Amino acid sequence: MKLLAGDRPEEVPGFSKLSPEAQEQVRLAFEEEKVPNKEFKGTRVDLAKGGGGSYEAIRDVQDYKVEAASTGRAGCRAPACKDNGTKILKGELRVGFLVDFDGEHMTWQYKHW
Repeated sequence: MKLLAGDRPEEVPGFSKLSPEAQEQVRLAFEEEKVPNKEFKGTRVDLAKGGGGSYEAIRDVQDYKVEAASTGRAGCRAPACKDNGTKILKGELRVGFLVDFDGEHMTWQYKHW
């Protein structure tokens, strides 16, 4: 993200659409140059679950990342987006979850941030 925005997290595509709590986490990540809250301590459940009540959990996450989408090919795994076949557009901020694919391989699953 720093390649996109330099030292200004508010310049990251999609930053203005983040909740204030998420914006603060991005600011801290820029300052510390690492993910400041890997355990998601203090994260509001309604924000973590998209606020809508229909939430499809991504389980057994091995790692995660927040980045700007590089191509616009990845589909969003949030239920409303998944049902409509919504893609995460190139440049949009997304969160990726590294999960086990078949017991032998890992894959990234993405949601809009």
